Amino acid sequence: MTLDSVPNRLAIKPANFIKLDTEGTEDLVLAGGEHMIAQDVLGLQTEIAFWTEQSGGVSFRDIDARLSAHGFVLFDLQLNRSDVRVIGGRKDKVRSGDALHLRNFDSLWSNDAD
Repeated sequence: MTLDSVPNRLAIKPANFIKLDTEGTEDLVLAGGEHMIAQDVLGLQTEIAFWTEQSGGVSFRDIDARLSAHGFVLFDLQLNRSDVRVIGGRKDKVRSGDALHLRNFDSLWSNDAD
C-alpha cells in the first residue's frame, strides 16, 4: 500500500501532517505519497541520517531535496550524536535525528499568480 492509496483504501481523509520513522526507507514512503505531499500535507517530521554508509538508508540531504522540491522548508532539527574516540580526546559526531519540514505558504501563493 502506498501513502497515496491509503485514503481511498481505508476511507479516510488525506493526512495533513506525517511523521515518518521507517529505519532508512523514508524516501520510499515519500515516493509513494507524491500526490498527497503535493496537495494535502502541511508538515512532515522524518527520522534522518547523516552517515548512511553502514546502514544504506536515505540521507538527510535526499529527504530535504525531495521536500524542498514540493515547497517545504526545514523548520527544525533534533540531533543525535555518536561518541567517537579520536586522538586528542572525545568528539561527538552528528549521527541522526529528526527533521521538521513545514509547507512554505509563500510558494503556494506565488503558484496561484502564474
